[in-house]
Amino acid sequence: VDAGNAAIKIFDGRAHGLIQALYVPIPDGAPALQPVKNSPVVEVDGQRYHLGHQARYYDTCQVAATGDKTDLARLFVAGGLPVKSKDNRCDLVLCHHSHDLTRDRLISDLAGPFSFSRNGKRYTVDIRSVEILDEGFGSWAMCRGQGFLGNGLTLVLDLGCGNVLARLIDSYGVTVRSLTLDKDGVLRLAYLIGQNSKLSKPLRAHGITHPKAAAILEGLRDGSHTYESTGIGWSDWWCPVRNQWFKGFLSAVTAEFQRQMGKVDRVLPTGGGTYLITDLVAGKARFIVPDVPHRANVIGDREWVHNKRQITM
Repeated sequence: VDAGNAAIKIFDGRAHGLIQALYVPIPDGAPALQPVKNSPVVEVDGQRYHLGHQARYYDTCQVAATGDKTDLARLFVAGGLPVKSKDNRCDLVLCHHSHDLTRDRLISDLAGPFSFSRNGKRYTVDIRSVEILDEGFGSWAMCRGQGFLGNGLTLVLDLGCGNVLARLIDSYGVTVRSLTLDKDGVLRLAYLIGQNSKLSKPLRAHGITHPKAAAILEGLRDGSHTYESTGIGWSDWWCPVRNQWFKGFLSAVTAEFQRQMGKVDRVLPTGGGTYLITDLVAGKARFIVPDVPHRANVIGDREWVHNKRQITM
């Protein structure tokens, strides 16, 4: 499970799952919208939530990127964990950008029997083990397994919704240096677009004085580059804003890793925001974009742990 700030990605070795990381608490007794595929109504720890894209239709919709996704781990796992029957056993692999700081808490919150309801059905899952890996490592592991990486250092740039993560990983899978750029992810780009008068001014005619980041994120994600149903968008002028955002975090990373950059032979953009910069890095030396950048972490993490267990058994 990659419980990201933009989407919850799940891979069980066979099927992929993806749920938008939008949620809304539903007060006791209040009605909920009809759940649909990848947008379930979940009850966990005595609280009901609508999770996924349907949450945006509630007035109190919340975006995971604006908070701490560690607090939401139980909700996200309950919402997306593949369950075939009412009683299940599984081993759970999670990735987190602060894996060393959150490991104990996440294991404590998730390991063992875990009961929840999803779309009115009650489940109990026995989570036998919880392993926490550094976010971005799975993309390195997947590309390594496919033979795309060299013998030098790989610079992994994980473009999340909330943060941009930079990891220097050697050919043995050891993280040599790491940097987390808080709040520099796709959400920051959405704020930059929303603050631009070319969008905010025409939206005022529609009674919208404060453009919602969630609506801009949706316009970026679906490629419409349009704010909800207003017909007002940013496709004609957003590229310089996007380029400024990209160059900003790339400059911060190369400055931080200046002494090691000469040993980097691959730069690996990954994560849910990769689609925003694919054209900027196309054809550039050293840059490799995974085939499924938004799912590369869960694919690589699961296979890495699975193979390690097979070897040690």
